[in-house]
Amino acid sequence: MNRPYRKLILLILFLPAFTAALYGGPLLSGRIVSVGDEGAFNTSNNPALLARQKDTNSLVFLGIYRPYKNFNDTMTLNYSSHDSMTTELSPGDSLFFNSFFGYSRNTKGFAWGLAVEGNQDGLYTSNKDTYSYAAQVAGLPYIEESTSSQWSASPTAVFSFAWLLDGRNALGLRFKTGYALEKIDEDKGASLNANVIEVSSRKNKTMNISGEAALGFTRLFPQGQLGLLVSTGRFIHQMSSLDYAFANPTNPVEDFTSSKNYKTHFIHDENISFTAGALTELTPALTIYMEGSLLTPVSKSIWKLKPDNTTGTIYIEKTSVSTDWIIAFKGGVEYTITPKVTMGAGAGYYNIPAYTVSGDSGDNNGNSNSHVLYLICGTQVTFSGIIAILGAQYSLFIHKTTFDASDYSIILEGDRHLLDIFAGVRVSF
Repeated sequence: MNRPYRKLILLILFLPAFTAALYGGPLLSGRIVSVGDEGAFNTSNNPALLARQKDTNSLVFLGIYRPYKNFNDTMTLNYSSHDSMTTELSPGDSLFFNSFFGYSRNTKGFAWGLAVEGNQDGLYTSNKDTYSYAAQVAGLPYIEESTSSQWSASPTAVFSFAWLLDGRNALGLRFKTGYALEKIDEDKGASLNANVIEVSSRKNKTMNISGEAALGFTRLFPQGQLGLLVSTGRFIHQMSSLDYAFANPTNPVEDFTSSKNYKTHFIHDENISFTAGALTELTPALTIYMEGSLLTPVSKSIWKLKPDNTTGTIYIEKTSVSTDWIIAFKGGVEYTITPKVTMGAGAGYYNIPAYTVSGDSGDNNGNSNSHVLYLICGTQVTFSGIIAILGAQYSLFIHKTTFDASDYSIILEGDRHLLDIFAGVRVSF
């Protein structure tokens, strides 16, 4: 049978795709990327800030680990040809790790920086999921079960350059290029009236090569700073392969194995974004950060390799995915307790509407609406030219996704809770 819940993945992907914003910017003030004094961290944020770097050299390392996640999702699946049904999609064990390593150098108003980081999906992730589906088909019990395991690695290289235009203004350029590899292994079984009618396995491998450019600007004021950042969004070139095997013990003539490779041209994978931020020093010890981002609508086509058990072949399915305008807000405060100890806290919110159209006649339609809120707090301690950073971030995702096709409909809704812990060091010399 068709695996309709897979259609939801294309919509839900927009939610983590924007969470790159959760892993940039001053850690203690709400992940703001356009302003601040974070040394080599700015290689991946507003590159113009590198020209404001106080020390000649800056070296940073940050690790992010996710010890806790909780998905409270409810899925409703309705087939027009089925009498009754129950479904369950259960996330299993998972591992998420991200990191940032960067170096920057500022000499007489010209600065440059290099960094290696994970992309928005993390430097390394792995997941195990189970899916079960039970229904009555023409009065006979139908049961479908599957298990899947997925892992991905996504290193990204960052190159940034900055120029001090005068005593108050600076300009910067940033370039990112990344490589992502994802593998998914899935085993599935299905039975009708207690007779096994399907045993199948699939191995998907997807490789992406990506690129992105950004222009940054910053201006100093007596008690504050203004920052602007414009990003092209990410472009990707995708290569994918599928190895598939199918067996029907009740009718061996249907058994088949097949493999197929596919390459796509460059796809504009992420929105063009415009970001403006500011900080103001209310007192020598207290600094307030504010930032807003506007992301343009984006439309793209996604090609997926899919097996057809009836014809014994692998075909390419095209799905069009788009979003509306996205507005994001961030803010936070930093308070210097002593010359060596700083505490901070911040928060951010954004909303992501997304839509899909798929199928040969375009009659399969989906839409998704997600609300994202995150809270962050932490501290940094300075000693002997080294800044140690430690903190935590809590993220809440509230989402509802619907998908309508000619013979079935799906509703997936719920809330997801994530806790990330980060620790790192920054060395200036």
